[in-house]
Amino acid sequence: MIKRNVLVPLDRSDYSLKILPPLEKFIPPSDTKLILFHVAERPGGIGIGKPVYEVDYVTQDRVTSRVVGQIPFPVYANQLENDIRSQIKDSLQPQVRHLAEKGYQVTTLVYFGQPADEIMRVISDEKIDLIAMTTHAREGLTRFFLGSVTEKVLHRIKIPILLMHPS
Repeated sequence: MIKRNVLVPLDRSDYSLKILPPLEKFIPPSDTKLILFHVAERPGGIGIGKPVYEVDYVTQDRVTSRVVGQIPFPVYANQLENDIRSQIKDSLQPQVRHLAEKGYQVTTLVYFGQPADEIMRVISDEKIDLIAMTTHAREGLTRFFLGSVTEKVLHRIKIPILLMHPS
């Protein structure tokens, strides 16, 4: 049996998760693979981390003391990406467990970059058959400045989309 690949873009807001109940209602679990997908902002290059260390030492009058300090070490973008990816996947575990209990095959993906572009990339990479997502339905200047991921995706895809409007 061929599984249908359904992409579920999430933005870590409670509102974006509201697409899951309608998805369960309309899409049967028996032939469906759900891909919970989040696009995170790419972390900037190299940073400096400071782990805490403790040292015991003996003074002239033989008293042992404890010194707590910090040592700087480099933190690279790929380390930050791995940390962010792990945090996002961990935060999605309740939804993954719930959907798996319902019988869905569920995976999570975390990409870095511009949401609309990365959604288009995963549609191609994963051979997506359907997108299920929410829209914030921004209007006016908010939409102009923040853009609309949903609108950008709608104008570029050739597959069905299950879209949930806030109202």
